[in-house]
Amino acid sequence: MESRQKLRRVDSRIDVARALQLRLEKGLTYRELGRLFGVSAQAVHKALEPFRNLLEQPAAAAAYRKQETQILDGVRMALVSHMLEPEKLAKASVNNLAFAYQQVFNASRLLRDQSTANIGPKADSVIRAHEKRRNTPRNVPADESQT
Repeated sequence: MESRQKLRRVDSRIDVARALQLRLEKGLTYRELGRLFGVSAQAVHKALEPFRNLLEQPAAAAAYRKQETQILDGVRMALVSHMLEPEKLAKASVNNLAFAYQQVFNASRLLRDQSTANIGPKADSVIRAHEKRRNTPRNVPADESQT
């Protein structure tokens, strides 16, 4: 959770994915990356802090790339689980939930060289499930509300 909070406070001028790629593949320093993005070296360091293990261990970066599809599957599973928590559902917009799911779903399909064209039915399922859970009284379990 601490890493998520750090990511939220990253300077919006920094493309974290690009900075990480340039750091890993080209060996650019934090100062060089800072100049590239128009921020301080410290800002770049802060943005890349959650990925410190990857930066310090190139083998870890290679392992991540090799397992990225499975990692995204885990993220998708965690996202769906998160989306089904009643207190989260009450606060979340349907569009935000569907968008988040779509992004992770598309990324995992692209990594598998699969089409992303069939996301529509999946997003519709997420939206219907969200609306159904929102309309279910809180003191009645979801599976009993259909009777």
